[in-house]
Amino acid sequence: KSQLKNKINKLTDDKQYSQEIENLWKDFKQLFDKKIELNPDFSFNKMVMEIHELLAEGKEAIQEWVNKEKKKELEIRFLSVPKEYLQIAL
Repeated sequence: KSQLKNKINKLTDDKQYSQEIENLWKDFKQLFDKKIELNPDFSFNKMVMEIHELLAEGKEAIQEWVNKEKKKELEIRFLSVPKEYLQIAL
C-alpha cells in the first residue's frame, strides 16, 4: 500500500494541473486514504473498476455509489463503538 502512495505522490509532485483537477485529485486521494484506514484489505483496482463502470452509467450512478460508500463508512464506525457506549446513548 505504501508503494502505491509513493507512486501517487510522484505523479503529482512536479506537474501543474488546473484547480478543478487538483480538487478532484485531492478528493480522490482522501477517499483512497480513508478506505485503506478503514479496511486494510482494500483493493485500489476494485475501486477503480467500480468508478469506471459508474462513469459509463452517468452522474446519478456515481452519486449513488458515493452515498453507498459513506453509509458503509458510518456502519463500520458504528460497529467499532463499544456496546456500553451504545446502551448509554439509547
